[in-house]
Amino acid sequence: SSGRVRTLADGLFMPNGLTPSHGDDAGNALIIASGVRLLRLNLNDATVEVFSELPGTADNVHARASPYGGRGGGGGVAVATSGGGGGNDSNVGLVYCGGLGSKYALPFSLLHTAAGRPWLRELLALVLPYPWLVNAIPKHGMVVCVDGQTGAVVQLLQDAQGASPWLSEAVEWGDHLY
Repeated sequence: SSGRVRTLADGLFMPNGLTPSHGDDAGNALIIASGVRLLRLNLNDATVEVFSELPGTADNVHARASPYGGRGGGGGVAVATSGGGGGNDSNVGLVYCGGLGSKYALPFSLLHTAAGRPWLRELLALVLPYPWLVNAIPKHGMVVCVDGQTGAVVQLLQDAQGASPWLSEAVEWGDHLY
């Protein structure tokens, strides 16, 4: 209403998508997709905390009343990592979901290691050509849902054939996930 703009957080690693937080801090926080994490930004004091560690690089985030129905379509595989079966944990309420592009290459992930270390990201950008960095990231399209209270991964839908190297969003429509 004042027409003024101010920065609440800077130095975030690859921020790409945000949604209002729900639950206890509804209206007072944002959930931000940032690299391999979801962050919670408190709008009252501008503090940022890690809300969830993700199994890949996030692209977008949105709130849903529950995980997807487990209908991956097109070769998708639903894997529930917290209770439930068939990729939909019926005991989970509100979730934050988003598309993922790359996955961790265990036992080491350059993305995960660099996410919390700005000095390492700057060093890599100075030393290595950008195309090398991009090509070093394993491409694997996935959709993830995390518990809206704890940040734990409750659903991971994957393209088992690797035909979709990067997913930005998923929409459930009828019996299909697009």
